[in-house]
Amino acid sequence: MEKSVIKYMILSLLCLSWTGRKKADSVRCWRLGALLLLLSACVTDYEPKGLEQVRDLLVVDGIVTNGETVVRLSRSVGLLDDFKGEEYVNNAQVAVERQDGVRYVASLITEKGEYGATIGELAPGEKYRVHITVDGEEYASEYLMPVITPPIDTVSLLKADQGQPVHLCVSTHGSPDASTCYRWTYKENWEVKAEMFATAGLDYVDGRETVVYYDLTTSNNTYYCWGKDSSKVMVLGSSDKLTENVISNKKLVTMEPDDKRLSILYHVEVAQYALRREAYDYYFNLQKNVEESGGLFSPIPSEMKGNIQCLSDPDVPVIGYVEVATVARVKRFLPEIKDLYEEKRMYCDIIEGMPQAGYSLLNYDPFPGGEITSALTRCVDCRRGATKDKPSWWPTSHL
Repeated sequence: MEKSVIKYMILSLLCLSWTGRKKADSVRCWRLGALLLLLSACVTDYEPKGLEQVRDLLVVDGIVTNGETVVRLSRSVGLLDDFKGEEYVNNAQVAVERQDGVRYVASLITEKGEYGATIGELAPGEKYRVHITVDGEEYASEYLMPVITPPIDTVSLLKADQGQPVHLCVSTHGSPDASTCYRWTYKENWEVKAEMFATAGLDYVDGRETVVYYDLTTSNNTYYCWGKDSSKVMVLGSSDKLTENVISNKKLVTMEPDDKRLSILYHVEVAQYALRREAYDYYFNLQKNVEESGGLFSPIPSEMKGNIQCLSDPDVPVIGYVEVATVARVKRFLPEIKDLYEEKRMYCDIIEGMPQAGYSLLNYDPFPGGEITSALTRCVDCRRGATKDKPSWWPTSHL
């Protein structure tokens, strides 16, 4: 109805602009506007029949692999629904099953519907599947033999020229008779620092705002911080159209040359999986759907069923594909960022006295003749997109 009113208001303005024209024209315009408002009052969002079947379907994503297997569960939403994060399934019983009867029980590892099971090395010649019990129904993926993943050749940063983006890339190759389809995931960690070191700041102690003093020899400062992230979209690649089974410099991450992730030290862990063609086609279609809808599993077309079925009731639809493949990993720091990073100095205004809106303390000396200054918060506080949680394995001495 709001859109209808807006349309009528626009038409009304047009009618008003006709003031001074023929009276008959003006009357016709107002009558037309009233008719449009009456008709549009009956118009509502239309969702095609049968589309309700897309809503609340179990959605499964995972790759059974050596080491830890992670299976993600959620519920699909309708085409006209918003994905709010409440669709994660956290009440399921999940297990990885080997066809000879060996079972690996998975436990919930995050509140985003992620279940993890430690399998160790995949047994040669054995088939694996994922078994799920949730809301009174049983589901299982197809038993599959592991696809063998080749090693990662290189993980590197590439930049065409000054001012150009920096790309994190991966390269690999496989034998001519091996799988030509691949999927990658990654985890990033980086260190950043503020533009200026604030010697003091405001914090709440016993419910009262109090001045606290910062120290670079301890973690009590807002100068050094650490950030982390992981792949949010599917990164797929195929060498089908090439003369050799080679993937060269596949782009995983793209960063602007002044991206703070590149400013001090950057670390990445890349996981690579070889896929069978059926899995690649499923993930490719899923990726396309995500790009078009703007979110993972929001919504999922009902025809993308994958290799999962409901064992307790074959008529219950389910969406997802569980691949079985070994994983190749590379973890490395990338010190070459010092040659690729282009620092962009930001404007850092400093004022005398206690901070106002948008500012934080820079220095605080309350004694006679002492200096009290404040600066823009973005210049003195590194906790903007980062935290003080330094990884235990981080090599710098900063705190």
